[in-house]
Formats: sequence, structure tokens, C-alpha cells
Amino acid sequence: MNNITIEYDLYRLTKDERVKVKGMPGRRIRKVEVKNPKAWMVSTIENSTDYTPGEYLNKKQVDALCRANKFNVVISAKKKDRY
Repeated sequence: MNNITIEYDLYRLTKDERVKVKGMPGRRIRKVEVKNPKAWMVSTIENSTDYTPGEYLNKKQVDALCRANKFNVVISAKKKDRY
């Protein structure tokens, strides 16, 4: 059985967007949701060359991995802070 460990990164669900605010000098930053986020990163993989460590996957790809009998999938939350 091929083992794959995936880390879920909550911070990739949104991105910062610079917006011009009417009546104010400069630009402001606001958070915008990403339509198809690639929030799952392949951390480790054993006995397969289908994916590489460091590759980001979207929700459809992770669902397909979980449903397939080819991989033993472990999903964990990312431990590091964004900053």
C-alpha cells in the first residue's frame, strides 16, 4: 500500500488584494476568498511517483485520493504559523 501524508493549510483559502478606496489616499488590503483553493500540500509519499512532496492539491484531487484503494491517506493540519 502506498502511504501519503497531506497537510491542510488554512491560510491558502484566502488571499490579500490591494484595493483603491474612494476618498482615501493609497490602497488598502482586504481578504478575498479563492474560488478553487489548493490548500492541501503533499508532505510525504512512499512507493509512488504520482505526486511529489511540496505539491499542492485542490479538494477534488484530495477526494479522489481518499476514495482510491491505491493510497493510504493521512491528512493533518499545518503546525506552523503564517508569519
